[in-house]
Amino acid sequence: MENNNRKNEKGVLVKCFLCGKVDKKEKRGARNLKYCSRECYQKDKWKPYIAPKFKICNKCKKKKSINQYFVYTYNGRGRHESICKKCHQDYSYDWKKKYPERARELVRNSNYKLRRKILEHYGGKNFECNCCNEDEEKFLQIDHIDNSGLQDRKINGYGSGFYRHIIKNNFPKNLQILCANCNQAKSNYGKCPHKQ
Repeated sequence: MENNNRKNEKGVLVKCFLCGKVDKKEKRGARNLKYCSRECYQKDKWKPYIAPKFKICNKCKKKKSINQYFVYTYNGRGRHESICKKCHQDYSYDWKKKYPERARELVRNSNYKLRRKILEHYGGKNFECNCCNEDEEKFLQIDHIDNSGLQDRKINGYGSGFYRHIIKNNFPKNLQILCANCNQAKSNYGKCPHKQ
């Protein structure tokens, strides 16, 4: 049979993707047109993914080791990208060069979501400064209660890297929310003037 699906008066002739059996089916859905039975569908869908040792990149057409491909999650299972890490990075670099405003907007939105998630964790829905109750989101900062911020940021970085570190470590208890004034005063004088 040349085509996988061929129309018939009573329905569609379907060649099963798994067992190759040809059967007439009513056209009801994509799954119905790919498999002859529910058993074949479940066997094919839930078969374990065994990664090959080598893979040919769809972009550079070179055969490379499987560890030179990024892994993404599909239907709860890890799969390898169709292009290698080098080609993926080149594409990403070219795209950012071609659309710089869009790239900056995506980074800003991602950072905003991470920061907002952290603020909501430490301050609830209506987050505010722990010292002076300032609730303007743009003024709020994440403060280390034990004054270990410099050492922490040397290890984990600034901005989005620091935010990801906080989320990955299940929101450490040595952090709090302070406004910029209280945070600066705490670092300069050891204690915020509001608490003196």
